[in-house]
Amino acid sequence: MRVERALDDLASSPHLSAIVRQQTITHRRRFLNAIRAIVTHLDHEGDAIADIGSGSGVSLALAHAAGFRRFIAADLNWDQPTMVTHLPATQAIVANFNHDGFLTAVPDQSVDCVLSSQVLEHVLHHPMGYLEECWRILSPGGVMVVDIPNPATLANGIRLLRGRAYSWGDWAFATRPKLNLTETFAPWDIHFREYFPNEFRAMVKQLPASQLIEAGFVASEAEPRRGLKPLVKKALAKAPFSNARLLSDVQYAVLRRAS
Repeated sequence: MRVERALDDLASSPHLSAIVRQQTITHRRRFLNAIRAIVTHLDHEGDAIADIGSGSGVSLALAHAAGFRRFIAADLNWDQPTMVTHLPATQAIVANFNHDGFLTAVPDQSVDCVLSSQVLEHVLHHPMGYLEECWRILSPGGVMVVDIPNPATLANGIRLLRGRAYSWGDWAFATRPKLNLTETFAPWDIHFREYFPNEFRAMVKQLPASQLIEAGFVASEAEPRRGLKPLVKKALAKAPFSNARLLSDVQYAVLRRAS
């Protein structure tokens, strides 16, 4: 309840931009699911957590409400003010996730939890290497939560039948050069690959000394606007099967590093 109240307070904060407020509301289940998974499966009191692709800092703010005391926020840039700056004992890292060793500032096995939310699909260079670098900093007995889009949905099946793309950023992908000898490509607006559930679980199981302790799906909330689509989404969200694969646009995996 404490974490839920913290999320509600954030969603109503006048300091949030309109887009971050909408994301906080629409992805409420995803934010809460990640913190729930961490609190549930971490077998000791959490001290340090690293959020890879922390963005506005919503997840770290919720981790603070859950009792964490040290925070690592890694993202491509920090040009915009975020909630991260208001957290105690925070290390903000500028990180290009298409670089090898993008977390070199963080020692091996030094954090209790790692969170990677909606990042893997944006990695062009070496997606498995991205996961391995996130895993490197996790301590024995620690927990890592990874969530990514779920392309195996009923809505995406309908889009394909209608001849429409289901992935995000296809136009940007087609119009932007990818290879540059002086600059590593690192866009936030292109999904280079959306992994199907069997592929995703196979990838995370490859991490050394990893135990896949939970996996599942999470549906997004309806956007706060009028129209038939939001009404249908609100109705489905109340159904007991709302987090089934065919209706959920997010998939996640929870891993523990063997002691």
